[in-house]
This record gives sequence, C-alpha cells and structure tokens, in this order.
Amino acid sequence: MEILAVRWGGQAGDCWEFWKVEPCCGEPANLPDALYCLACWSIPLINCVTAGKFFATSLDQQFGLINHCVPFIIPYLNFAAVVSTRHNYRTRYNVGHPIMDPLGLLGDLFMTSYCCICTCSQNLRASGGKEAWDWVPDLQEGSIEMMIEQANIFWIVEFACWYLLDRFQAFLPVPKKRNH
Repeated sequence: MEILAVRWGGQAGDCWEFWKVEPCCGEPANLPDALYCLACWSIPLINCVTAGKFFATSLDQQFGLINHCVPFIIPYLNFAAVVSTRHNYRTRYNVGHPIMDPLGLLGDLFMTSYCCICTCSQNLRASGGKEAWDWVPDLQEGSIEMMIEQANIFWIVEFACWYLLDRFQAFLPVPKKRNH
C-alpha cells in the first residue's frame, strides 16, 4: 500500500475520506462555500480555470491561463496534469516515495486513474484551503496573467507523448521481417 500513498495524515487524511470537505468548503464547512466550491469544480470551462489555478499552486508558480489551464482542455494532457498535481501535493506532504522515485509516480498514476474523485478531494484537503484553487479574487484584482514565461510545463507534453505512444502502440503497423 505504500506505493499508493493513500494515508497522508493531518488535514489531508485518508484518500477515501471524501466526505471531509474542510477547509475547501469553509472552516467550518458551510452551505454557501460548499455551493461555490461545487460550481467552480463542476461547471464546464470554469472547472478548467479552477483546476489550472490548483495546478499552478501545486507547482508553487504564479497562475497563467495558457500555462496552467490549457493542459486541462487537451485530452491526455489533462490526465498528465491531474497526475502531476497529486504527485506535487503528495511529495509536499512527504508521503510515500520521494520525488524522483518512479514507484511514487506509478502510484500517483494508478490512484488518479482508478480513484480520481477520492484522490482529488485528498489533494484539496492537503492544499490548505480555497486560496489554492480560487481564481476569482485574482480576477477581481486583475492579477491573472495570460502566460507566464518562466513557468515550465513542457514535461507534461513529454509525458502525454509517452502515454499516447504506449496506448496506441497496438495500432501501429509492425514492419515485416524480410527473409534474405
């Protein structure tokens, strides 16, 4: 079970404790904050911006629409961004395998693939509050940038290419051997 890192302790708790909505839905949890959270995470396109802000926070980067939201719009890149977000919060909590250990990334990949709702709720609890994903105050202040030059997310494209090649390898033509 260590490879899956399902028990983080502290405020993040265990992966399956999706009913624990604090601090994301207010502290203490309340209906207006819960409805606001639900709207931000479930309305199409708004949820891409919310996930982008959450992704930027997990990377300790300034939020940029192109840098952090585009991965959530493009198929396969969105999966890579969700895996990366879990990996970033998990390693920040010092749970499971360390950053460069491939077993930790494998566990993040598995948990995101098969337990996404529980994994995402654990990430939200680990983030420490809605400041990690709430982009509306940034919009009101005018501090949202279109693109952040120094934000490096190109590894995500590399991961998506690897994932696509792995998935579609069965469909690629196999060269026939020639007998001489």
